[in-house]
Amino acid sequence: MTASDVAELRSFFSGYFHEDWELDASEPDEVISQFLRSGPSSNEVDRIVAQIGRYLDAGKDDAAIERGLLEELGCYYLPGADGMSARDWLRHVADVLSKK
Repeated sequence: MTASDVAELRSFFSGYFHEDWELDASEPDEVISQFLRSGPSSNEVDRIVAQIGRYLDAGKDDAAIERGLLEELGCYYLPGADGMSARDWLRHVADVLSKK
């Protein structure tokens, strides 16, 4: 995972799952839909999906991935609050994006 991968993922997660994301959407999947409606290119979406895969394959345990959502990626959605692991939620995000 390169620094530019982390920077692009941070741009996505901090831009859409910012600290007030719940003012924009009632659930996380709505945030993903808002991103897709914003008109990203297929290449941009494919890059984010690939970067999520690399982030998950970086050998981090579940606790590190959950911490990384906020600390590395600037994501203010905490999937644990909804009973989902951060790893499973990131897989879900990648799956939803890949079905664009």
